[in-house]
Amino acid sequence: MIAFPALILALLVVTFYAAEDPSRRVPGIILALVVVATPILGRIARAATISWSTREFVTAARAVGAKSGRILIREVLPNVAPAMMSIAMLGIGIVIVTEASLSVIGLGVPADTVSWGSVTGAGAADFRHYSHLVFVPGVVILVTVSTLNFLGDALRRKFDVRESVL
Repeated sequence: MIAFPALILALLVVTFYAAEDPSRRVPGIILALVVVATPILGRIARAATISWSTREFVTAARAVGAKSGRILIREVLPNVAPAMMSIAMLGIGIVIVTEASLSVIGLGVPADTVSWGSVTGAGAADFRHYSHLVFVPGVVILVTVSTLNFLGDALRRKFDVRESVL
């Protein structure tokens, strides 16, 4: 699923979910955004969990008789959570861009609901006369997604514990 383009996947999910009933569009968008964001977060969570579960402190916890649930919650999860928070910021950015893209092409939220993508899509029709209706939401999306990426990088740097420091 990671190799499949996110926007195409979202288009397929929204189109098939809300094809017959337009009132199902918002749940279809939510489903599409979950489908788009989940593989990235799942892959990172799995890789980080596998990496941390082979460490000495997990082996020591098993040796003293700790159950799997306790090891997962007390030993592995605190070490995986910082990586997940960092990637979650990236995932939120992907969701914002995907929703805006769906709204620009007309498969987003209904016309009476305001979103950055629907404002951009509405302004695209009169781009020559009202170019600010495209540029202002576009710049806001750019600033928001960039801020989320920088926040994710800052979280990763703050919680990144190198073994050489230990």
